[in-house]
Amino acid sequence: MVSGPRRHLNSLLSTLFLFLVGSRLWDLAQKPYHHDEGIYSTLSWRFSRGLDYRFDPMTHGPFLFTFQGLLFKLLPPTDFTGRLPVAIAGILLPFAALVLLRNRASQTMLTWFVLCIFSPTLCYFSRFLGMDALLLVQASAFLAFGLLWWDTKKDTYLYLAAACLGFLFCTKLNWLFYLFSFGTFLLLSGDYRYVAQALASRKKAFFTAVGIVVFVFCLLYSTLFTHLPGIWDGLFGKMIPYWMAQNKMQRIAGPFHFYLTLIAIYELPLVLGMILIFKNLLFDARIRKGFVLAGAGMLISWLICRAQWGALEPTFHHYLHMNLPWHPSLLMLEIFLGAACLRYHLARQEKLEAFFAYWAFTSLVLYSYAGEKIPWLLPHMVLPAYLYLATLIKPFSQRWKYACCAIIVAWQGFNVIRSSFWYPADPRERFVYTHTTQDYKNLIDRIDRQREIDPTLTVQVVGNCDAVWPSAWYMRKYDAWFRPQIAPEEMPNILITNWDQAEALKAQLMAPYTIERIPLRAWWIPDPAQYGFKNFLNYYFTRHTFNVTGSTDVAALIRQDTFQRGE
Repeated sequence: MVSGPRRHLNSLLSTLFLFLVGSRLWDLAQKPYHHDEGIYSTLSWRFSRGLDYRFDPMTHGPFLFTFQGLLFKLLPPTDFTGRLPVAIAGILLPFAALVLLRNRASQTMLTWFVLCIFSPTLCYFSRFLGMDALLLVQASAFLAFGLLWWDTKKDTYLYLAAACLGFLFCTKLNWLFYLFSFGTFLLLSGDYRYVAQALASRKKAFFTAVGIVVFVFCLLYSTLFTHLPGIWDGLFGKMIPYWMAQNKMQRIAGPFHFYLTLIAIYELPLVLGMILIFKNLLFDARIRKGFVLAGAGMLISWLICRAQWGALEPTFHHYLHMNLPWHPSLLMLEIFLGAACLRYHLARQEKLEAFFAYWAFTSLVLYSYAGEKIPWLLPHMVLPAYLYLATLIKPFSQRWKYACCAIIVAWQGFNVIRSSFWYPADPRERFVYTHTTQDYKNLIDRIDRQREIDPTLTVQVVGNCDAVWPSAWYMRKYDAWFRPQIAPEEMPNILITNWDQAEALKAQLMAPYTIERIPLRAWWIPDPAQYGFKNFLNYYFTRHTFNVTGSTDVAALIRQDTFQRGE
């Protein structure tokens, strides 16, 4: 018979698992497909039908297209199955990373599980078709199998770690940041010597593992060995040069503190976790001296930059992607905290805590520097930060602490529901970045319903219309849905074009058309001039924006007899 405490624990774990699965899968198809989601799903669908796919650095690595293409062979391609790969990754993530904490107290593992499941960031981007949720699982699995191999010296774990590393290389160039964090930690901690010795003692297994990585890389980048030049393109031919140029260009620029703002909005446990970090560090006398020196350095840096920012800004912007005089001080703070946490835990032989802290702070620095600031990169910082926080929270028995934790979890759960289910495509959520609007999805649904009534209905996206993506996904079964231009005598039922081209196009057509203006993509960029504590609190609790939102609009030209036979 199961005892009372064990029965309560089983009930809690069952509830958490149900919330995990439900929050990642429920209503997965409801949100309109983003521009990028339309590209990924369409290319995967084409690949599943035997149509040509070739690696292109603009769409990242081939892993997603291969995996999703296989999925589309097993399941019908729908808006739900299109996002299923990342939803599966979101479900696997807590368990993959849980292996890293297997030697810790059960409360530490439970804390990680709760933090991961109720993270608005990790939930939202487990419902957004992209590469990042896949990367999180691959990196976690690589570390998990690597540690299992280290503990058991079973070659099977080494081979599984190699396969995960190969998949990581084939997903997105973010693997450079992961390997930088992992590799430099081994150097700074001195553990690289032990790893090198262990691998040297198992040369056959090591070279087999290298062979697995190379095989996976070549298999996927060559599109299953049908396009061998893709192997070279996957590294120095196209991938690395393309993204180095994008970083230098700062195509999607943002402030150096971009990700800290998102963390403050969505990840309350991490904000409160800084208290634990400072508490630990300030108890170390030598680190306290470092705080004084670092604080003095940051103050001097801020004063100099503030006084000379006009002359210094171009240099800082070009090399470090900074555009405010306090950004250099922020960088100094992040580097100091990462180094201090590393030293603090290594001095106490707490290798795992040191690794998680170093991984979290190096990720924050690297992504803050990177030339593209986009919300779906935030999970790469949140994952190691929550693993670190889980190891910092020690067991406690005070009821008031349990009450505080319950309130924080409830607030995080509310934010999960608000961001992923209430406003998943509403620009008032900072996760939503130039997302396809519900208005455009409603137009697509309206067209599909009419197509069921009238199978001869024709729809065409015209010219350089911004709606090509995600329309390519939504209209994948329509014949000749895209046309560079329309002849005056042609009379398709519905034409979609950019709003500023609508009147000119209508004037060319011989049949009568009605024009509807449809917001295609919407965004909200907070106005720095209206920043303030009151506005932030109002936004934080109510999602009331303090300046106008923007949108890119398209026009739907609807032939006037199109919907006469019901809608």
